[in-house]
Amino acid sequence: ALLNKSFETIFNIKNDKNISPEKILEAGRVLAYASGSEGMVGGQIVDLHHDKNNLEILEYIHLHKTGALINASCKVGGILGGADNEELSYLDEFSKNLGLAFQVKDDILDIEGKNEEIGKPRGSDVENKKLTYVTLLGIEKAKELEKELTEKSISSLDYFGSKGDCLKNLANTLLLRKN
Repeated sequence: ALLNKSFETIFNIKNDKNISPEKILEAGRVLAYASGSEGMVGGQIVDLHHDKNNLEILEYIHLHKTGALINASCKVGGILGGADNEELSYLDEFSKNLGLAFQVKDDILDIEGKNEEIGKPRGSDVENKKLTYVTLLGIEKAKELEKELTEKSISSLDYFGSKGDCLKNLANTLLLRKN
């Protein structure tokens, strides 16, 4: 329902900001791509049917599931906000690293989080034999990867100067989250 609501929101933009119909259509196309077979749905299929437990598969899954929707939200915001191609490329880099960092944090929280904060029993990913960054790398290397990905996402926003501070704060907040 929320995914469909996002399309409804994009296509019901009141044009008081002088957003061109072409930009609105481009934003819708980006969201459709990110949520379809090349994005979230495709990542979900690989997640359900993979038979390899390696970092390449795990990264593919998460770039194409949650990561694709985080990426789309940044790109849609950029498109509707008037970003040029160079600015969109920095938003793309930011959001891909942020999406992966978000998932690594989820995997860490599954091991270290409190049940009431993470909304599921701690260790349920391991119990359900899910492929995670922690099972592949161990907890310490997963934490290092999360920090590295967060730093990469933040540094990709340097291009924007202080205009990128809100997104930088978001990345730091996600790094510190408990759920």
